[in-house]
Amino acid sequence: MKTYILTLFVLVSFIANSQSQETNVKSSNTANTNVQFQIFLDSISNATLVKGEKIAYFKANQIGCGGCVKKVETNIGKAEGVRIVKADQISKIVVIAYETSKTDIEKLKEDFKKFKYTVPKFFINEPDVKYVAYDVHANAEKIQKEILSVKGIRDVTVNPETKAVSVAYDSKVLSPERIDKAFKKLDESTAVVF
Repeated sequence: MKTYILTLFVLVSFIANSQSQETNVKSSNTANTNVQFQIFLDSISNATLVKGEKIAYFKANQIGCGGCVKKVETNIGKAEGVRIVKADQISKIVVIAYETSKTDIEKLKEDFKKFKYTVPKFFINEPDVKYVAYDVHANAEKIQKEILSVKGIRDVTVNPETKAVSVAYDSKVLSPERIDKAFKKLDESTAVVF
């Protein structure tokens, strides 16, 4: 009986403590996320690059769990020319150190497509660049060419196999509604997927 009462007391105390901390956690989540993201970026940005290496940043909106992070790090880590790859579940940013003599940004995007991820470049020092992805049905090359011609679009990646299009755009110049209009001009019905 004493064990039962003690267990019940501990459980009630734990629940009460969790509920009182919940409001503190919610208010500090944004600050913690920013700090965690900066630590994540610093961990690879401070890596020693060897001659002929660059760092690329990508936005992988498909990352939703720790398994997704592992999937990205494992698959991209096997790509030719990749020396370091780190993915962050919270920000959905993938940072890659790669040898420029063996690969480039476009080849890395193709490596993501091999496991059905569609990623645009991530513009690290440009907070006004936003990201959106669409599910489409038309010609991938036509979409990429036309959408890239819209003022304010920074990067477009199309995956013909999954019919996904990821777009990086300058939010000071362009809105998601304007991007939707550009797709409609192509007679393309879109659905925002992430």
